[in-house]
Amino acid sequence: MAVVPAMVQAENLSAGYRDAPEVFRGVNLSVHPGDCLVVLGISGCGKSTLLRTLADLHQPSSGRVVRSYKPHQMSFIPQHTSLFPWFSLEENVALPLTLQGIQKQPRIAAARQALDSVDLGDFTTRRTSQLSGGQLQRAALARALAGQAKLLLLDEPFSALDAMTRESLQDLLASLIQSRNLGCILVTHSIEEAAIMGTQIGILTPRGLEILREPVDPPQKTTPQVVSRPPRSSALEGRTSPGYFHRCRTIRTRLEELQCPEA
Repeated sequence: MAVVPAMVQAENLSAGYRDAPEVFRGVNLSVHPGDCLVVLGISGCGKSTLLRTLADLHQPSSGRVVRSYKPHQMSFIPQHTSLFPWFSLEENVALPLTLQGIQKQPRIAAARQALDSVDLGDFTTRRTSQLSGGQLQRAALARALAGQAKLLLLDEPFSALDAMTRESLQDLLASLIQSRNLGCILVTHSIEEAAIMGTQIGILTPRGLEILREPVDPPQKTTPQVVSRPPRSSALEGRTSPGYFHRCRTIRTRLEELQCPEA
């Protein structure tokens, strides 16, 4: 069976800023199609810098990033969506195709199909000022899909939303990753979001990225495996299952250990 190459891979990656210490060093990670790597860590540990470095928006101080996708197949989605207020929603979503030189008719068709996929098909002519926070985040996802993104890099995209809207968008993102076989790296401060979204869960520290490992089912099995979410057949079941609460406890415990190491 042929081995599917990683969409993005970091090898001993370190990064910082001029006249300042490196914010992280020695990061190793690998994300394949269908993966969602969730990155947690304390404020200021370099999570956003890591995303920008992986997106080729920040130069690493050492190490390397190996990418198997074309430049236009990566979409960086920040916490505050970069939608233009003077464009309609349809024009905003079609923008990546406009920049690629795609003709008007196919790019509008692609934008409308993407908007339909995130339940915004009835809002094509609206301006950003006429949309809610949840709708703006859906539009950002639609723009990535219209641009044929294969890898999504998301920097706390749902942190400013209310709980129910946030869960709805988590479910939408999970469904898109699964149905379109996308790769995803998601930065968050939310333990619960990491537990429900992550096929891999990592904690970023100055010493690197620690991928969490745990027993599959506590405490009967002892073979360590990467922390992963349950099948996405039912989001509600996932958020109320014993495994979900166990993952939350595992993540919380390790975060506390890393923030308050023993003397």
